[in-house]
Formats: sequence, C-alpha cells, structure tokens
Amino acid sequence: MTAAALGVTAGWFWAWQGFVFNAQSFCLPFLLFYVFAVVLAVQRRSSSWLILAGFLWGVLITFDQRLIFFSAILLLPFINIPEFRSNRACLSTVCAAFLIPALCLLYLGYHGALNQMYEQTIVFPLFFRNAGQRDSF
Repeated sequence: MTAAALGVTAGWFWAWQGFVFNAQSFCLPFLLFYVFAVVLAVQRRSSSWLILAGFLWGVLITFDQRLIFFSAILLLPFINIPEFRSNRACLSTVCAAFLIPALCLLYLGYHGALNQMYEQTIVFPLFFRNAGQRDSF
C-alpha cells in the first residue's frame, strides 16, 4: 500500500508525462486520510474522527464519483462499535458527509448549471463516451 501511494503521488515526478498525474492522483491523499480517519474512529472509539471521515467521504465523492465504492468503509465503525449506532452519531456523520456535495449542488443550482452537470457526469459517460469507438470484438 505504501509503495502504491508513493508511486502515485511522488513517483510521477521523475518521469513526468502529463497524462500520468490525473484525478486519482489528486484524490489519493484524501482517500488515504479518509481510511486513516475511519481506522482511528474504530481504534479510539471517537465520534469526532467518524465525523471527519464522513466529511472526507463527501469531499471524495464530490470530486471523483467513482470513489463512491469506498463508502462501504464508512460503515465499519457503525458495525463494530455499538456506541456509534445512536441517532446522534449517525445523523452527525450523514450531515458531515453530505455537507460538501450539498454546497456544490446549491452553487450549481444558483448559477443555473445543474442541467449541464447532469449531462456531463451522467449522460455523456453512460451513453456517448465510446459511441464513436469501434468494438474490440
């Protein structure tokens, strides 16, 4: 894991090719800090680390929606620690998780860009990205 993290974050520097340093490289520090916060929430039984993990999850899915698959990691503290199953811990984690996505949606809605965001993040990748490509079969 450490070698992969160093290879993605610092390994590009020695052989810069432009296309290697992409969105995943920018999201990796947030992803590592997110996993670290979840681990500390479980180890220390700390709700503040759990809320921070929820906030980082919101940052991750805002800037790279493919990282939504890592949301299962956020369920580990709720499964392992009974104190986190309270309504207060669940609600505060959910509010922290959806703070950044909600602010971004409000910003886009205020400026009239929700339709374009939907087309660029949902419609284009699902229907038109590979429409001009030949099949590989």
